[in-house]
Amino acid sequence: MQRCLRELWLLLALNNIHLTSRQISGKANSLVDALSCYHLDDAHVAYVEHAIATLDLRQVFPEDSMFTFTVD
Repeated sequence: MQRCLRELWLLLALNNIHLTSRQISGKANSLVDALSCYHLDDAHVAYVEHAIATLDLRQVFPEDSMFTFTVD
């Protein structure tokens, strides 16, 4: 993990990119929390499979205008 973070930091620094992250609690992000424990328990497997089956998943193609990239 540390090796990955060092590489990420270098790429961000070289390209003058500011990255902000924040934690979302497991209660507020229950599907991701269950995915992280998927391999531990059949209850997590069942929850994930049920959640995925009820999601309205579709492919989305965002417009380029939604993103702004600048280099100083």
